Amino acid sequence: MAASNTNAAVLKVDGTDISGFWTEEISNTETAAMVSMNRGANATHEQRGAGLSDNTFSFLIFYGTTEAERVLSFNLLKPGQEVTLYHAPLGAIAGQQYFEGPMIIESREGPNPKQDKSGQLVATIKFNGNGPPVHELEDGVIT
Repeated sequence: MAASNTNAAVLKVDGTDISGFWTEEISNTETAAMVSMNRGANATHEQRGAGLSDNTFSFLIFYGTTEAERVLSFNLLKPGQEVTLYHAPLGAIAGQQYFEGPMIIESREGPNPKQDKSGQLVATIKFNGNGPPVHELEDGVIT
């Protein structure tokens, strides 16, 4: 699992920018299902092979008082919605790593007022993979 936070992260859903002025607790988990490969009645240990791959993303997004349009766009997103996620953790700079692929929105919360009365709004959203990615995060190399 990779986790980070930044004010440079770009987050788009179906091409609409929902990035906040600060994105925290960015989490990307990649998994592979384990498939039993046992053979024979006298097996004494589990043998496994890799099955289907999957990925999830979650974000904690802080919106400032000048980002009303992005807050409205976030509010249109609903759990169960099939979307294309674009995430560039270091910003939209040529040559930087990014992820793009089909996802399903698992959950979302907010935006809610931040407890410190700063006028900021806080939102969370979680995505689950819905097929093979168009492009994966790969050590900053565009493939």
